[in-house]
Amino acid sequence: MMGGIRLEMTKMRRLHVMPLTLVLLAAAIPIVALSLFAPGAVSRLNDPHELPWGQPLLNFAFANALIHPILVAVLASRQTDIEHSSGGWFLNATTGRTPGTLCRMKFFALVAVVIPAILVQTGVVVALGLVTGIRVPLDVPMWSWYVVSLILVDMVLLAFHIWLSAIRGNQLVGVGTGLVGGFIALYMFLVPSVARVIPWGYYAVITPVTMAAGSDGLVPVLPPWPWLAGLVLLGAATFAWCTRRLDRVERWR
Repeated sequence: MMGGIRLEMTKMRRLHVMPLTLVLLAAAIPIVALSLFAPGAVSRLNDPHELPWGQPLLNFAFANALIHPILVAVLASRQTDIEHSSGGWFLNATTGRTPGTLCRMKFFALVAVVIPAILVQTGVVVALGLVTGIRVPLDVPMWSWYVVSLILVDMVLLAFHIWLSAIRGNQLVGVGTGLVGGFIALYMFLVPSVARVIPWGYYAVITPVTMAAGSDGLVPVLPPWPWLAGLVLLGAATFAWCTRRLDRVERWR
């Protein structure tokens, strides 16, 4: 397994996966900056009663809801399309790496790229807040919950897109699904009651702050641990079952 993951990492270098990941994630930075450089933003964000780090986090969550579904779709497509275009499914099968095993290797290899990229993205956003003058200490538990949850949601959707890109030779299907998923994720901030039954809705579900009813202030939201745990367990079980089924499909042989 480890040898296969290292091989996938080698493919990533040829496909420029890491630079592509950083470019896509960097698109969230200007959206967060809008809330930090707005007139009067620094004085408002330095009021401890206004949940100072909440507004940058909410804008960060909005941006990620649009960008991350597209990111995981593009990464899965690039990493999988090479097998379609070069006959890689058959060649790997001759060495004992079945299509399902290959998909799982791609998943672990891409996770090893996505996690540090998200940490870098978050670090840049926090640094931007400090540079603009926020002096109230960072709410570490709130931000940590969001980052860990974001990684888990990305992993679930990444697994889905690897499977989708594997069974569909036309990669526009997977990328198009990710694009639509991004807009669905944004819309779910407006209908939180529906968000928990749609995978892309979890980008809204995991956001630990929301607008207070009847005002322009923010209030913290209780983290929905059971729902997120259910999504992760269901996603893991489904991915394991689907990739095992790939090994029994005749067209791979």
